[in-house]
Amino acid sequence: MYNNELGEIKFKLKYMPIEKLLSNLILENKILRRESYKNYHETIRRIVTDDSSDFPKLDVQLAAIYELRFYEQYYDCSLRIMEHLKKTWENSDNKEYYFKEFEEAKKYILKKQEKMHSFFSTIYPFILYPIIASMVYFIFLLVKEAGPKIVDLIF
Repeated sequence: MYNNELGEIKFKLKYMPIEKLLSNLILENKILRRESYKNYHETIRRIVTDDSSDFPKLDVQLAAIYELRFYEQYYDCSLRIMEHLKKTWENSDNKEYYFKEFEEAKKYILKKQEKMHSFFSTIYPFILYPIIASMVYFIFLLVKEAGPKIVDLIF
């Protein structure tokens, strides 16, 4: 599957104009985000609601709690929802199962957030400072080239 996707990307790069390629990539990203959004909300629905199904509710809810760790963009919201539901699980006969899965998911999410924060705080200066330097250099060149004309344009 990976080789097929790689071949598809190579084909697009070779035969598509760059504008069309970028618009296709943006569209694909939007579609993936929409699917992720739907899947996340379906997962939350399985945790919160009581559906009549062939599966026991506890198993479906525990599996859904486990799945929350795969939705990185929703980590903060997932933690808040689980904290809120923890109060409702207090009176449940199966509260030890809920609490165990909740704590495992929470521990995983917090560890992953810490790694992401550590990574971005490490590379942030290496990204930010060159951007600022480039902007200052661009403004310097603009002022140097335009000279007094730019003052007339501004005022």
